[in-house]
Amino acid sequence: MLEFRVLCKMYVCYLDAIIIGEKKIFENFNHLSRVEAIPRYNDLLQKVRKGVKLFKRSPTKYDMCLQKYVKEDTGKELSLILDCRIRWNSLLSMIERFHKLKVCIDKALIDIGSDTTFSDLE
Repeated sequence: MLEFRVLCKMYVCYLDAIIIGEKKIFENFNHLSRVEAIPRYNDLLQKVRKGVKLFKRSPTKYDMCLQKYVKEDTGKELSLILDCRIRWNSLLSMIERFHKLKVCIDKALIDIGSDTTFSDLE
């Protein structure tokens, strides 16, 4: 999990560096091999965003499908978080919440008949 958090925080810094046009920000890190590997996670992040948007844009899918499993699993309502470029730490929050609710999301995706699926490695 620590490796996951470090990777997420580095990805957030990477995106911020691209936005402000300062790619030299990573010269201070000793994790160059990880930084070079980060762009490979772009497809996975796009897939996570697609899944979050699927539920956020449909109150029926969100309340009747997803929240049913979330309440059953955690005992309380937890909402999905969509990242925002302006808020630098929102990517980490989105990934952490998605990871926490992944089993519930998988069950809800099966219920609604979505073609989007997440493997155990994702």
